[in-house]
Amino acid sequence: MTLDTELLGWQFDANIDFNQAINKSTGLQKGRRPNRSIGINAFKASGKWKQSIYWTAKSWAWDKDAHTDNIKLGGYGLLNLTTGYNFNEELNAYFNLANALNKEYEMAKGYKNPGRNITLGLNYSF
Repeated sequence: MTLDTELLGWQFDANIDFNQAINKSTGLQKGRRPNRSIGINAFKASGKWKQSIYWTAKSWAWDKDAHTDNIKLGGYGLLNLTTGYNFNEELNAYFNLANALNKEYEMAKGYKNPGRNITLGLNYSF
């Protein structure tokens, strides 16, 4: 299910997913697939500036299809922030702060995802 609206100059998009990924041979939830997820994106363009705020949350999931070890991966929420400036049609600069709250989480047991990540860049189109 998705929703979009505009409020105070911000464009909001939201989605909610209910996943029933069932393994046909076992009848159990497939591994590494959360049952529920939600995402909310807020975007605003003002003059040459663009801002984006994206929040997503995922429910817990089994680590493997077989569920033999009964290892559950915890649910998590992430906040990503982006701002950009368009110098002209060909050149823009951007600043991205991914996992802004430095959340520790795993999408597979024993493989932690990176913490806070900052990217500064330039895009040139020709």
